[in-house]
Amino acid sequence: MSAHRRLVFRPGARAEIRDARQWYEGRVPGLGRRFLADLDATMGRVLEHPEMYPALADGSGDRRALRRRFPYSVVCRVTDAAVVVLTCFHHREGLDAWRLPSR
Repeated sequence: MSAHRRLVFRPGARAEIRDARQWYEGRVPGLGRRFLADLDATMGRVLEHPEMYPALADGSGDRRALRRRFPYSVVCRVTDAAVVVLTCFHHREGLDAWRLPSR
């Protein structure tokens, strides 16, 4: 049940989010906060209804959530206990960019 799932961020995803927030905040004061608010809304929807996000074609079962206002996607692994954020990447990088061996 979604009410019992917790949200977990891998360290690499946390760093990607921090970097994106800093980049946006450096461009327009307050935009970094809006980036995080949009991410929070996205992750709330993923926690409640993970099945509404498409599974990746690689067969892993990981799901991709496109962001509403910012050109970023979040890739998550959904289990009964948690939604694990694997990456938050800019669309210009492409989906395969985050699959480096270090992740």
